[in-house]
Amino acid sequence: MSAIYGIWRFDDARVNESDISRMGATMAHRTSDGRDHFIDGSIGLGHGLLLETREDAFDAQPLYDRDAALVLVADARIDNREALAALLAIDTATLATLPDSALILQAYRQWGEACAERLLGDFAFAIWDVRARKLVLGRDHMGQRYVHYHQGDGFFAFATEPKALLSLADVPRTLDEGTIARLLCMDFTPAGGATIFDGIKGIAGGTTLTITADGGVTTRRYWALAPDPAHLDQTEDYYVRTYRNLLAEAVACRVRRAIAPPGLLLSGGFDSSAIAGLSGPALPAGMKLVTVTSAGALGSDNPHDGRPKAEACLEIMPHLDHHWFGLANEPSFDLQTLGRSGDRPGGIFDALYQIFAAQGCRVIMDGFGGDQTINPRRNRALAALLARGRIGRFAHELLATARQEKVSKRSLLIKVRRQIVPRSLRRLWRLLRNGPATRDPGFYVAPTLAKRMVAEGKLWRPNLLSLYERNDEGALDRIVLDASQHWPCPNQTIEAATAGLLLTRPMLDKRIVEFGLAIPEHFHFRNGRQRHLARLALRDVLPAMLRTGPMGQEYFDPNFRTTVEGMIGAISESIAALDNNSSLRAYIALDVLQKNSAAGQLLGEQPGRYVRLINTLQIARYIDWLDRQNR
Repeated sequence: MSAIYGIWRFDDARVNESDISRMGATMAHRTSDGRDHFIDGSIGLGHGLLLETREDAFDAQPLYDRDAALVLVADARIDNREALAALLAIDTATLATLPDSALILQAYRQWGEACAERLLGDFAFAIWDVRARKLVLGRDHMGQRYVHYHQGDGFFAFATEPKALLSLADVPRTLDEGTIARLLCMDFTPAGGATIFDGIKGIAGGTTLTITADGGVTTRRYWALAPDPAHLDQTEDYYVRTYRNLLAEAVACRVRRAIAPPGLLLSGGFDSSAIAGLSGPALPAGMKLVTVTSAGALGSDNPHDGRPKAEACLEIMPHLDHHWFGLANEPSFDLQTLGRSGDRPGGIFDALYQIFAAQGCRVIMDGFGGDQTINPRRNRALAALLARGRIGRFAHELLATARQEKVSKRSLLIKVRRQIVPRSLRRLWRLLRNGPATRDPGFYVAPTLAKRMVAEGKLWRPNLLSLYERNDEGALDRIVLDASQHWPCPNQTIEAATAGLLLTRPMLDKRIVEFGLAIPEHFHFRNGRQRHLARLALRDVLPAMLRTGPMGQEYFDPNFRTTVEGMIGAISESIAALDNNSSLRAYIALDVLQKNSAAGQLLGEQPGRYVRLINTLQIARYIDWLDRQNR
């Protein structure tokens, strides 16, 4: 994991060395193995290193190729090293000590800006092309590494994390109202690369950005979501075999070159358990995979608790160095630090990340993305069959599902009916039966801000419900994948980085995405079982209760509701303390937030209300923190 950063002044004024140094210092958690910079008049590039792979020991950025007049800084793990070496005529002995950054630089020498589409792995880079007088930024296909930028009056600046940009006096520290409003409405989809800061954007995955001396910015999309044609219209045997091979390779690429024990957030779900099992053969000799599970108290009957499945993994996976969180009902977040960060609101996962850091981990993984790529949950598969007129298969799968889930056919039919009837009709029925419902007070965006953002087209929630109503889960998968690719920064990655950890997601590997989009829907759901291919491909990897049992949803934090209820008094006091900040009222309906946080107000409510409350408190405390920093 590295930090990259830089400034280009279009007025030819010299870049101030103290500005470059300060940008790097704000990301010290990414630079524990060294930090250096290159300044040549109006251009300055910086790099900070945190060793991740064995080749990183030979890295010394910024790289300056004097013959080609190129300077590069990169945060990267390149997986197709051997294939690139063959194309670039690099011999095996040289490749053994060649850092990934040098591979990217040689690829740029060969193919220019088009080099990004030749790279496979997680990467973000910046290349100063001296002769062409242009700066080229690039981000990997699914955006697992990231880079933010700001174009100001007469200059362009970029950095891995927004806090580095905010360290510059010429970058405004003002919030983007549209992004704040969307976050308060639990809408986490990106909007043109916007961040919570006005004027700071992120480059989308699969994209390069080229800046020229006149300040012009050109965006080039080098890769888009699409199935790999090689995987289309294949047999079940092919999909099972390829599933296993590709997922094993995606996992291996993230652990086999590790210099420190890699980690995994093991929720007990299907996807994280698959990653845990496939890591074993790929780990360096003598190294274990550090796993952490947030579990309920012993004897808990919470159906979303991953403890039983995590325990089943431990029985058959001796390569795991496992750690439990939550055995003594530890709170999953610290109220005092909640929402206080240099980049954005955050804090709930901090305790888990500290466990990994204490074990010496530098790279961690989770199973995010499996539900949208190779392991779709297909909760509405039965309804989809009926809606598409496949009556015969619907009847067969209905009976099979009833047997597998041990429920009556009548209960399943009721479930299917709820999936098919549009939500608009169901709302109308509830209105006729129960009368007008009060406004849901679970969203706390200030009404004036919400009205203005809607009028400006900046507050819009993706119509996921309409997709469900059409029973088109494939389209829903594509929307979530598209959002993942376009996030300025993937969820939780900056929070993990603050603890010195690189969070990477095998299920969002380019190879997995292209394969998953090619799998026919009928291979996902068969004989009443979801994840049909996964059960076959991973039959020797997963414990029996995951291979043969019904699908469930395990939560990373099954103690979350208990934590909130136990802290409700302190939460209410924390919100009351925010009342002194008048600027908060421009964003948040503090009176409604205070009312709903009152002791006992939320007891017995749906979990979503607890999530929205804490989400709003994170944002409110962050805005208050930033406001104090700006004074």
